[in-house]
Amino acid sequence: MAYRRIVVATDGSASAETAEHVAATLAAALGAKLTIAHAYANPDRAGDAVERAEKIAEREGALHEVALSAEAPADAILMTASQTDTELIVIGSTGLSASEQLFGSVSRRVVTHAPSDVLLTRARSDDQRPHGAPPYRRLLIATDGSSTADRAPRSTSSSRRGRRRDHGRDPGTADRGAP
Repeated sequence: MAYRRIVVATDGSASAETAEHVAATLAAALGAKLTIAHAYANPDRAGDAVERAEKIAEREGALHEVALSAEAPADAILMTASQTDTELIVIGSTGLSASEQLFGSVSRRVVTHAPSDVLLTRARSDDQRPHGAPPYRRLLIATDGSSTADRAPRSTSSSRRGRRRDHGRDPGTADRGAP
């Protein structure tokens, strides 16, 4: 399954900028349509964050559109994802109001209630962000055996040659799969 519809959430933060790069690179590589979602309290301040995300999408060659909302950020992202039949939401792990938390309240709510897969990004310096190539060389897919978790390996069909590490009860089965 390749993603055909991707939503990237932006608030202008450094973490969101990394999400914008990852989402635009994925959208361009997969031929997916990218929706740039931004929630605002003041419409006059929406421009900078959205403009940066659009420039990144254009530079990466991603077909994109913008969805602005006056709703609360998590609600706006979830609503946009539902309305566009999104298959992947890309969001920074923390936003502008981030403290020392691992996940911000918006990303936590999106992960919990998303109608699709969610990819969290962390803030990275410009030289560590993807530009024109797939954003990840290796993926760690953590599953718990549930039907939801079962979709994760199928969503990454391009990485079929990976190693499987099973840290379950039978240590003799670790490292199964192709080397």
